[in-house]
Amino acid sequence: MSRSSKEDENSIGEEGSTTKEVNTRQNNNIRDMLNESYTKVVSEMTKFQPQYLQSLSNLQLDYMEMVRNMRENLTFMENQVPYSNNNNNNKNNANWNIPLLYAEQVAKKQLDDFTTNISRILTINNQLTLTAMDAARENLNICNKLMNVLVEFNSNITKTWNSFCTNIT
Repeated sequence: MSRSSKEDENSIGEEGSTTKEVNTRQNNNIRDMLNESYTKVVSEMTKFQPQYLQSLSNLQLDYMEMVRNMRENLTFMENQVPYSNNNNNNKNNANWNIPLLYAEQVAKKQLDDFTTNISRILTINNQLTLTAMDAARENLNICNKLMNVLVEFNSNITKTWNSFCTNIT
């Protein structure tokens, strides 16, 4: 190091501090700001985690309610069909003048179609949910890779800047 750079490094600056002390304080301030920012980001992410869990739990409860409701409606529909063993004395069915074989065929076809459609809906819903979760995981991976690249980029800039500054003096 040249004599003038040693003098600059030890020169008195802000409030009686040397340049080296001022640079150290500035670096510490930057680290403190980075740590504070990181803490804020993690804190914000932590706030949303219970909401995600609650949303997933609500989805499961709604799903189970839909299955229960579907079961009740199917039972109700079965009770409305004239050939049902449970409804031989039902007044609602007394005026139906439908041949028993035809009603049974129609009911069977409708029930099969209904079951097939519900099965398809559940399959598609499951695929959409899993795809959304996979996309969220992929977004987290991309964010993680971006942070790694950003750190490497900033490290390279810092090394280049330090090299440049060292060559000037």
